[in-house]
Amino acid sequence: MSNSVILSSEPPSDQRNSPNPKKNYHSNRFNVMMGPDILKQLDVLLARHPNDSIERRQLLKAREMIMNAPIAHTLPTVSPLTQRRLEYLRSIPVHLPPFTEDDRINHRAVIEAYESGELRAEDRKDGEVAIFWNGTMVRPWGLIDVTSGYDEACSTWKQELGGKCWTEDAEREVIIWR
Repeated sequence: MSNSVILSSEPPSDQRNSPNPKKNYHSNRFNVMMGPDILKQLDVLLARHPNDSIERRQLLKAREMIMNAPIAHTLPTVSPLTQRRLEYLRSIPVHLPPFTEDDRINHRAVIEAYESGELRAEDRKDGEVAIFWNGTMVRPWGLIDVTSGYDEACSTWKQELGGKCWTEDAEREVIIWR
């Protein structure tokens, strides 16, 4: 089923075969299909109408409404496992002590990573964690190997990014902060 803007070139379907169509129906409307190219469609229709026409004013008003409409951010579909993790993360009272502003910055970044699909709980293998530092995911899912420079990496992230570390493991109820 396709969506269309109420700029139809025909009477509404409930009036087409009606013996008493509404008198105030304006027949100079346009059919514009909703989609990523709606503005292109409106521009084509605008080019066909003279500057002072009623139709052009209607099209300009529709274009302005579309341009000024609030953007609805659509979230990617997340798996049930990721959804459960998001619900848990959202339930953490980060606005209360002992949480700090650094914790809240990382908390928001972890939630945004799950919501955007950048981090997916179902992709995590046993023992893997993702590391966030001061609101930046510095490493996606992986094992922490303390023999391969992990401490040096933490020192570098601390110097470059400031703030604190959040180690996300997608399972634990207890979050590890460094």
